[in-house]
Order: sequence, then C-alpha cells, then structure tokens
Amino acid sequence: MENLQKLIESVSLTKDSVVNPAIPTELVQNIRDVSGELAPLVLKELSEKLPFFAELDAKKRANIGLIVQATIRHFLNWIEQPDRYEISIHESFDTSSLNFVEGLSLQQTVAILNTSQAFFEKACGAINKYEEAVPALMMGVLRYSRELGFEVAAMFAAAAERRGAWDVRIESALVDAIVRGAKPEEISSFSSTLVWDATKPVVSVVGRPLQQEDSSDPVPLIHSLSKLMGRRALAAVQGQHVVVITDASEDELLQDTCPLYDAFSDDQIIVGTTSKSLETATRSTHEAFAALRMAQQMPLTPHIASANMFLPERAISGDPLAIERLFEQTIKPLEKHATEAIRNTLRLYLSIDGGVEECARQLYVHPNTVRYRLKRVAEITGMDPLDSRERFALRIANVLGMMEDQTEHSANSW
Repeated sequence: MENLQKLIESVSLTKDSVVNPAIPTELVQNIRDVSGELAPLVLKELSEKLPFFAELDAKKRANIGLIVQATIRHFLNWIEQPDRYEISIHESFDTSSLNFVEGLSLQQTVAILNTSQAFFEKACGAINKYEEAVPALMMGVLRYSRELGFEVAAMFAAAAERRGAWDVRIESALVDAIVRGAKPEEISSFSSTLVWDATKPVVSVVGRPLQQEDSSDPVPLIHSLSKLMGRRALAAVQGQHVVVITDASEDELLQDTCPLYDAFSDDQIIVGTTSKSLETATRSTHEAFAALRMAQQMPLTPHIASANMFLPERAISGDPLAIERLFEQTIKPLEKHATEAIRNTLRLYLSIDGGVEECARQLYVHPNTVRYRLKRVAEITGMDPLDSRERFALRIANVLGMMEDQTEHSANSW
C-alpha cells in the first residue's frame, strides 16, 4: 500500500499534461486543414445520433457548429503547445456562444459533448498516417474532452445555484405578498415565475420552525417533506414563525403524522382554512395567525389545530374574519334552511346552557323533539349543539346575530 502511494505521488500530472507529446507537426496540420469540414460532419452525426438535436432551431444548431469548429482549433493549438494554451471553455471559444446551453439540460449538453468527441476520435484515426502517434493523440482527445466536461458540469452547477437563490427570493416575496394581502396581479406574477398554478386550492399553516443545530433555513426541509407527501409548498420565515402555503388538504394537515411537521417545533401549529386559489390565500393566512394568538393564551389546546377551532374566541376579540365566518356558517344557513320552531328551540337551548329536558319542558314538547331539532341544526351548520365546544360557538353566533338584529331594529337573532 505504501509503495503504491509513493508511486502515485511521484507522478505529477496536470490537466495540461500530455502522456506522449511526440505528435508530428504534419499530423496536427493535416487535422487543421480539414477542421472546417469536420464541424458540419459533427453536426450531421449529432442529428443522426441525438433525436433532440434535430428538433433545435437552426440558429442554435449553427451556433453549436461554430463552437465545435472553435473547439477543434483550440484543441490542435493545445496539443502542439500545452504550456501555452489551457484547456478552458473561455479560451476555446467566445463565451457569448454559451447561450446555446440555454434550454438544454445537463444530460443533453453532455450527450452533445460525448457524441462530438467520439466522432472526432474516429476522424483523427482516419486522417492519421502516423501509427506511433495514435496513443498520444487519443489520450489528448480524452483529456481535453474530460476537462471540458468538468467545466460544463461546473457551469450548470453554478447556474442551478443562481437559479435556486433567485427562486428563494421570489418565493419569500410571494409568501410576503400573500400575508400582507397584495393585489391578485402581484401574487399571480410571482407564482408564474415559480411555475406554480395559482388557480389550485391551497391551505396556510403557521407555527414556529424547528430550531436546528446549525440554525439553517427551514424552507429547504419543508420543500423536501412536501415532496415526500407528493405535494408542493411555498414557505418563508416571518419573524419568529414560518408560514407554509401548500396544496395539501386540511384533512392531511390536521393529522399528527403529517410529515410536514418534522420542520416545526413542539409549539402550537395552526392550519388555516382552504382557499380557492393562491390569489385568495391571504384570508387563510390571516385566520391562521389570529387563531395562533388565541391558542397561545389557552391551556390544553391540541398541538395541531384548525383555525376554525378558535372561531368564538376570535369573534369575541373582534376578528372580522371570524365574525364573518360565523355569520356565513351559522346565522345565514339557519335563516335560510331552518324552520321557526328549530330556531326558537336553539335559542332557548343555548340560553339554558344545554339542558334538553328543561328546554323540552319550557317548549311543552317531548325531549326527543328537542333532540331532533338540534340534530337539524347540526346538519345545517356543521356545529353540534350537544357538543360543549360547538355549543359555545353557536352561543357567540347567537349573540352576534342579536347585535346585528338590534342594528336592523329586530328582536330576533335568526
């Protein structure tokens, strides 16, 4: 093992080294003389071997042809004078020609490089009349193409980093625009940049991010976890909280086992209501923040909770979105679908704080009649008066209805 290490250390090869520099000048000149003919032949080979290449527009194919021709010339200069010329994309051809990379994937670019190299090797073999120079020439071709391949990969990596940094800034700006209630046009513009379908329903999630040892940004972890769920998510840190806007459903997000919460701390997490589109997600986000403020003041609340769970507390605090939602969810449906008897039964039941027997006695009806009417309330509003928590929300809605009716000079809440 030690002998092998010493042997390796004794060899000093740089990217400009050639194993056997003894290549006849006449051979190099022969290749140079036909270099103008080689470029079109390379393009023909690319069109035949690579299906995607034939679909490129003529200007892009011609540009690639110029790059091939310039690269061949630079290779010949380097093979003759390796001390003078470096293997570098920037030395091989005009860097403005690198626009050809735009629209091509790394896989496609490497395929072009490999196919061109293979064809050039065959061409050199056909032109070469000096058999003793074949190993050195082929080694030079391999080394040259290898270094160019590394540079191309580095270019794509740098471009990906720039694109990633740009996407992060756009994503943060988009989430901020949603939180502050920007115009739909602004939200749509940001979302189209990120190739996000702004018409899909989304849900907002708000909580504290997990404090990682390296204090790293939680957003990449949120992206990874969302991808694991088969979903997409936008995320940004807002003060001490992280805001996530995802195309996952409320049911998924209210599960304790939801993978997304691996990026959150053990503090309260609030799931907002579903928005019809990204452009209307401001409401979901505002409701989530309002519910979070309530949840932080209340003991024994679940670790993961819906913003609707805190509707009555939010309404009492004057949250206009909560008041509006109570009207939409309880008062208006009862006005439209409940009979007078059902509304009167509910009002009385709420006033005596949930006593079915007492309510039946005062109404002179059977207790089962009261239960039936309360069941109809649950069917109409989605809130069960027999559940203490939902009964509290109905009481607050009843009070709000009475306040509204007083404004309209009416005695009834529904």
